[in-house]
Amino acid sequence: MIYLALRSLIPILLFPGFIAGAFAQQHAFRQFSVDEGLPSSEVYNIYQSDEGYIYFTTDRGISRYDGYKFRNYSLRDGLPGNTVFGGYKHSNQTIYFYTYEGDIFYPFDDQIKVISVGELKEQMSFRRVIQNLMIDEHGSVWIVITGHEKGFFEIDTLGHFKKDILLHPSSSIQMKYSGDGKYLCAYYEDADSTILHLSDGRALDITSIIKKENIDTADILSAIEKGQALYLVFKFGLMHLNTINHDYIYLPYQEELVKNMYIDTDNSLWIGHAQRGILRFPDADLSRSPERLLDGETVTAFYEDTEGGKWFSTLDNGVYYMPWNDLYYYNDIDGMCKTIAVNNNNEIWAGFTKGTIINYREGNSPNIYRLPFSDKRLGAIQSFCENKERLYAVCSNLVYDITDGVIQGSEFSDAYVRKLVNDGDNMWGLGNGFYLFKDDSISYSSELENSFGEWTTTLTRVSDSLCIVGSFSGLYAFDGSGVRPYHREKSPLFSQRISDIEFAGRNRIFSTIGNGLLIENDSAIIHVQKDSGGVLSNVCNAVFVENDSTFWVATNEGINTIFIRNDPDGTFSYEVKGVTREDGLRSNEVYDLLVKDDQVWAGTNLGLVRFGKDMYNYGKYTLPVILNYFKAGDQEKDISHLLELSSDHNSIELSYTALFFKNPDKIMYRYRLQPDREWSYTKNTRINLLNLAERRYDLQLEASIDNVHWFGLDNNISFIIYPPLWRSTGFQIGYFIVGGVLLWLVFYYQFSIFKKRAVLKRKAFEAEQKALRAQINPHFIFNSLNSINSFILNNDKLIASQYLAKFAGLMRQMLDNSAEVTIALRKEINALASYMAMEALRVENKFDFSITHDPGLDIDKCFISPMLIQPFVENAIWHGVMPLNSRKGFITVHFTQLSAKRILCVVDDNGVGRDGQDSSGKPRHRSHGISLIRNRLAIISEIRKADYHIEAVDKKCKDGSAAGTKIKLVLPAN
Repeated sequence: MIYLALRSLIPILLFPGFIAGAFAQQHAFRQFSVDEGLPSSEVYNIYQSDEGYIYFTTDRGISRYDGYKFRNYSLRDGLPGNTVFGGYKHSNQTIYFYTYEGDIFYPFDDQIKVISVGELKEQMSFRRVIQNLMIDEHGSVWIVITGHEKGFFEIDTLGHFKKDILLHPSSSIQMKYSGDGKYLCAYYEDADSTILHLSDGRALDITSIIKKENIDTADILSAIEKGQALYLVFKFGLMHLNTINHDYIYLPYQEELVKNMYIDTDNSLWIGHAQRGILRFPDADLSRSPERLLDGETVTAFYEDTEGGKWFSTLDNGVYYMPWNDLYYYNDIDGMCKTIAVNNNNEIWAGFTKGTIINYREGNSPNIYRLPFSDKRLGAIQSFCENKERLYAVCSNLVYDITDGVIQGSEFSDAYVRKLVNDGDNMWGLGNGFYLFKDDSISYSSELENSFGEWTTTLTRVSDSLCIVGSFSGLYAFDGSGVRPYHREKSPLFSQRISDIEFAGRNRIFSTIGNGLLIENDSAIIHVQKDSGGVLSNVCNAVFVENDSTFWVATNEGINTIFIRNDPDGTFSYEVKGVTREDGLRSNEVYDLLVKDDQVWAGTNLGLVRFGKDMYNYGKYTLPVILNYFKAGDQEKDISHLLELSSDHNSIELSYTALFFKNPDKIMYRYRLQPDREWSYTKNTRINLLNLAERRYDLQLEASIDNVHWFGLDNNISFIIYPPLWRSTGFQIGYFIVGGVLLWLVFYYQFSIFKKRAVLKRKAFEAEQKALRAQINPHFIFNSLNSINSFILNNDKLIASQYLAKFAGLMRQMLDNSAEVTIALRKEINALASYMAMEALRVENKFDFSITHDPGLDIDKCFISPMLIQPFVENAIWHGVMPLNSRKGFITVHFTQLSAKRILCVVDDNGVGRDGQDSSGKPRHRSHGISLIRNRLAIISEIRKADYHIEAVDKKCKDGSAAGTKIKLVLPAN
């Protein structure tokens, strides 16, 4: 075996360059100023409302904080004055505030309600300032006044003055309501005595104490009673007084104290110090050294909220908030913290860049050491390792023995040591391969003896004969004789870059750089990674095992706590929780960590952080949920009762806030519209529900910090969206009734029209038949046959034959035309011409005739009803021109197009007129055919909704005698 000798050891004293003052632990604060939304950085006091809001009084009004944003109230919002010094929280949970001008107000339902103090101001004559106020169980407002005169003033809530109690001009007053009708008042009544009026009614004379300590009694600023103890704040001192035996502790100060004093739930006493921050006395014990916070600030008030968070108002720099009591940052260290260890003396050692080391033991101030080398190669402290009661540190390739503050340094010339580990028996060096150290020398080198020179990162002993080694190229097993890959056949992830190896019971935990965690036991292998809801990041830098079922993981996106559950069947499951910068970590990039005495120490790229192990047990907090508004159709609604909404208000908007000041970003909200529906999850503090169906809803809204414990509104939001009137049951019944009636009326109306048209069509048909019968009446046929017979008897066979042919043709035309509903105008003209020619032949040409039409009238495309004109022509022949004795008759028939659906037919004769008599002296014959035509046209006019009519014009000569008749027929045409 090859042994590499160490170089000569050079003893060097570690130089504790900075102690306590140069290196200090600081609480983690968040600061709020004008940049974050405060109206001013000059803040006087702090209060918390019953809902959970935090209120701040400033010289620019008051501000309400909900964890997300500030709601500021000023003169524009109804404040009676902008400079608001303080207030008083009444038992009815109302906070009453007072202004510099002496006005009193309180916020209610996001509005400012002002108590009139006009009568009080008259009594005060504006010469005094309100120092404090209180409201008793009777509703009386008690005001402590300072200024030219001092005393108590009592008014009612309407501002009416009741009485005053004036005191000695140099008296100091502190009034505090004890809740049982008694008051704590501290003042002295004359120049020679100082009397304290206690809440139990006793008057305590402390004149001798005041004189002994040479205290200016006018400088009593405030007092707190707690059991038998009375704490008094003076302008330049602090006193604890036993009210039974009068024992006391008095602490004088050079700088002024502020009047606001507070004892928190941990029984710590807090008192502000002008330009020196705030003092915290653990257990309210003035004999113990106080912790000073926010040094350099003038802390005007302190308040502990319902979550246990601490709030500090300052005179110049706004508000500081300390969410956690046991979250500490370690300042004044350059660079990142790469490694943390604890030695057998329970000391914490942390290594930083540039060779910086801190050493911390509980109850003592931390020590800081800087390695005394200026070599440019000197980098970060990479690791600590304790072996045989010696503590070693590795910085670059240098190994230092830093036990008891004395360093022995050696540089290895043949090996690069990056990390030291102890397997319980031996110390190993990691770098190019791995090395076993024994008796200040290297007893084994994997690179020299087994040709294994991979860059190694961690080593853990599994048994006396087996070690597991992690490297950049995966896991390897070393059994003393050789190095081989470890379980590559079980998972390809065992070939990934390994950063740490730890054992938790029977589970082996392997952290990787880029692939999360591998948890292995004899039964299974579980891959825990970010994408499957496991670790915060797949870059896992280190693992610390707290116990067999709990271990912690340092990642580059925060810290994970993993709880392993081993099942009886040999399998196991796990639960993961995370801590990030949102929770108070200084940085998410965490290199190393350890857990000791329920405290977690974490090394980050921004330094060292310490916090309580259960600090992030969010399940212990109650989460108040506040509904800011509920809007339906852009109108804000009162949800104290069942809401009844119309269909045009079916879009809902809700604004809500869950108050958790420690980490509002952790809050998850969920809601559902019905108890049997699935939850919808959101991080938003406002939701919009659009176009909801008409029905009843019982909206549930809840919030949680850990997604396990859920808190909701006191009551569900119940509302009903009614359908529009036209969709209501009553309306629909009425609709169907009215619709049925209207449908029946329409049907009846249509049926009536149909029936009427059927009647009209039947009448038209009958009229047509009558017209046909009128046209071919027996008289015409009889006369025609007689004429033919006469021609035959007279042996005028040619004329008889012609007449008979014309008669037969006319009969055929009339019968053909009567079978059609409409005929071409040409056919009607031909039929009329045949009829008039036959009649002229029969009467030996006693009249002439002509049938004409306008040139623009297409008689082949114009269709009219048949058998409408013939009766008028017949009437013109036999009752117009045939009775003439003095002249030959003449009849004209002319057709004119009036419109697309109407033509005009004019039958004009030069006969005796309608009033003339025939040769026998009898009145003219009245044609029944014409009456039938009139009826027929009237029926067609009603069917077609058009004007078809007959007009008769009597023509006259100049002497007034009859000149004939003109008949105008407006006929339907297609």
